[in-house]
Amino acid sequence: MKTILLSTAIMAIMASTSWAQQRTPPAIPPGMKVEQAEAEILKGNEVIVSDDMAMTSKQVGEKIKFTVFRQETAAGTIKINMLKFTVTGFGLSQK
Repeated sequence: MKTILLSTAIMAIMASTSWAQQRTPPAIPPGMKVEQAEAEILKGNEVIVSDDMAMTSKQVGEKIKFTVFRQETAAGTIKINMLKFTVTGFGLSQK
């Protein structure tokens, strides 16, 4: 009984110590710029914004928050520019 109680106490202390540790976010790769933006959805314009978790259902006239990823890389002598839009600040879908 004492062994079980002691092992439970040790596990609880170890778990609380690991939860309290600070985690540093991963570094942004070189050449990449990240920015947050918000824009209104307009009819007739097409920009694809990925919603990987399918959590949004916005209509024309509503605002959408998104992250813009811009990256420059080189493939030999060719310069490649990449641009990606991803939904952020979503929350639960209001269908």
